[in-house]
Amino acid sequence: MNSKQRVAFRSCVIMSLTTFLYTAVQGQIVNMENNRIHSDSARIAGYANLGFHYTNNNNNRLLVTRNALMLQLKSRDYRDLWLAMVNFDLSRANDKAFTRAGFGHLRYNRKLTKALRWEAFAQLQHNRVLGIQNRLLLGTGSRLKFNLKEGKSQAYWGLSAMLEQEETAAVPPVLRRDGRWSTYLSSTIELPRWLPGEWIMTTYYQPRMDLLADYRVSHESSVELAVSARIRVTFRYTFLYDSQPPAGISLRAQAFEQGFRFRW
Repeated sequence: MNSKQRVAFRSCVIMSLTTFLYTAVQGQIVNMENNRIHSDSARIAGYANLGFHYTNNNNNRLLVTRNALMLQLKSRDYRDLWLAMVNFDLSRANDKAFTRAGFGHLRYNRKLTKALRWEAFAQLQHNRVLGIQNRLLLGTGSRLKFNLKEGKSQAYWGLSAMLEQEETAAVPPVLRRDGRWSTYLSSTIELPRWLPGEWIMTTYYQPRMDLLADYRVSHESSVELAVSARIRVTFRYTFLYDSQPPAGISLRAQAFEQGFRFRW
């Protein structure tokens, strides 16, 4: 396959993918693994996301524009990493515009050895569609890195302890404070040269420390196709299961989303 054929084939793939009909959901578990920028050379990096999807979740039909801004900073010796992210969704239903979901996330990561990291994080989240008025998370834990395919692809496994304070959107609201474990397995696989980009998969499992029957499972799989050095087309599938969701909220939700990522 020559260069012109590769360009034509890549364009056809992107155009075909963008013709799918998507239904989406804003997940209770915020997946930070799929939002990291894996680079060993860039000390300062970031991106802006713009996504579109149609949502049918918990019997609510919404047209949603998802926006995100992320900044990642590494120290001069590349051992310390700071990550900050803000996400908000603008929704429209019955010809009325309103905001349904958003979160802010801060994370610190310290490289202890070639494979082992320690990290701490804080997060504030709001999602009325899933019955969350406010959720505050504070956590810390370890993270292991594994190189795949001669270092071109990576996998990560992490285990953290979290303190969670959640106020539901019910009337009257319910306030809960729980401790949870958060463990995840994530992989970033480089796509072939004729289709430059990455395939990123992450699965989370978050049980309550005092009641293992109360748990959440989330899986996210995304494909990012490079249009240029700084612009990517993104396609994302998300599945969420919450064994004990807020009153009136479904146990399961799934999502398909497409959008654009602008990196710098």
